[in-house]
Amino acid sequence: MGEGGFPRTSGEPPSPGSGCPGDDHGVTSLLWRARRLAHLERLAEILPQVMLGVVRSCGHLWLATRPDTVVSWRSAGADMELWGERDLADRRGHCGLAGGLPAHRTMASWFWDDRFGERRTEVVPTGTGLCERRVHDLLDATLLTDSELASGSKAWRTFPDPLLGEPGASGDRGGG
Repeated sequence: MGEGGFPRTSGEPPSPGSGCPGDDHGVTSLLWRARRLAHLERLAEILPQVMLGVVRSCGHLWLATRPDTVVSWRSAGADMELWGERDLADRRGHCGLAGGLPAHRTMASWFWDDRFGERRTEVVPTGTGLCERRVHDLLDATLLTDSELASGSKAWRTFPDPLLGEPGASGDRGGG
């Protein structure tokens, strides 16, 4: 075990009894939500640590390099897929609320924010030995800083994108 009872990040799976509060030695699902864009280069760097002990995960990302697109996240075992799925609704209701499937409009309205529209990130990893605080801290570290956020979408689109590459390339599908 590493410092503070957290599993080492050397690639070894966490052992039961990881020292995390609420660890019942069984399978756990965690929910991570954010209303700020994620920096894909930082996400790529921490993914091996986040995925330790994860057997399955799903969700969607709001990424700085693709601020107008829902990027779906799906993993099972050692396989992971990230891909651009559909345009997000903006604060004027374009795309997700004004058009699209009724289910998309309904979901967008549940999570609507006056500044960001339906834009948000939600990821649910499921596995053994997961520590919610550790996973949240790792994923929170991928979010744009205040200064990066203030630089605007033109600057965000120029950030390195090691997982998905250029928007529109290969059907906008990527994997890790």
